[in-house]
Amino acid sequence: MKHLFIILFTCLLVPFTNAQSNYFPIEPGMELVYAYSDMFNQGDAALRSKTTMLKEKKTLNGKAYIFNQTSYGSNGNFQVIASSYARKADDGTVYVLPDSKEKEFVMMSANPKTGDAWTRKSDDGKNLEMKVISTSKSVKTPVKTYSDCLVLETTEAGTTLRSYFKNDVGMVAIFMVVEGKEQLFTYLVK
Repeated sequence: MKHLFIILFTCLLVPFTNAQSNYFPIEPGMELVYAYSDMFNQGDAALRSKTTMLKEKKTLNGKAYIFNQTSYGSNGNFQVIASSYARKADDGTVYVLPDSKEKEFVMMSANPKTGDAWTRKSDDGKNLEMKVISTSKSVKTPVKTYSDCLVLETTEAGTTLRSYFKNDVGMVAIFMVVEGKEQLFTYLVK
């Protein structure tokens, strides 16, 4: 399960600007901070994950990528747990490159629609089933209520997560689906 959460943070919180849809309005130098719900914060209400986009771009295989790092910790003590490269193609399609020596994969099309689905391999070779299940859902977090969100459902080895993305904001929450019901896992705080 920890593997799936790391994949989500490194693959979903990637830096791009998308003219067609702007579910990932992240710019170089931007930082997003997420809190964990009481069910998942291990008794530490200050526990956070932080995704930082580095300011400089790196050219790999003739393509310009932005490098991002995801850290985990509390009270100013953060440890980098994952990193990746991301780019937006001219058509708005988002690509992620987990490592500079690996092959990039499509994270999301330029104009995601309800029903869009794709499969990719995780770092450990397991299938990640990804599907857009809505582009108009509302979600309430402890910080704010967001409307008209894109919902991306990701399933790996029987574990299902739903990530909510608000246009012009980015990812605002992740829920774990347990016995058909969503349980808040993490949410955007800044």
